[in-house]
Amino acid sequence: MKIDYAIKAIETKNFDINYDNYDRNIEGSTFDLQTNYFADDELFIVKLSHTLIIFQAENAPIATLEVDYTFKILEEQWQELYNEDGALIIPQGLVMVFYNIAIGTTRGILHAKLEKTPFSTYYIPPVVLQDAVKSDLSFEFKNED
Repeated sequence: MKIDYAIKAIETKNFDINYDNYDRNIEGSTFDLQTNYFADDELFIVKLSHTLIIFQAENAPIATLEVDYTFKILEEQWQELYNEDGALIIPQGLVMVFYNIAIGTTRGILHAKLEKTPFSTYYIPPVVLQDAVKSDLSFEFKNED
């Protein structure tokens, strides 16, 4: 099934550099990328939220970036995404498209924020979509009847 969508919003919710945790003599870093998904049954939107934390040493974040991505699905197609149990199912292929858009944009935002700082060499490495998105997304909404 082809599902039409639009990118409705990209919002950088938080960006923070912690210079106190940075040591220019330490090479390398690790990162933690958390992804959360939300859906709004009245607005027909799926929101993907990325929180990226870059560590130079364990438990010492040197940068934090939080970005929200809002995708709107046509109402008629939204209604077709419900299964027989009443759950909204976003197919894995569409979730992968949303994730791919989000990770590339997060990478670009990070580059723009860190450019011309001591942190300019930090970046998000390539992400294998099949590892990041392993299944459909399922949402259940409470009826207010």
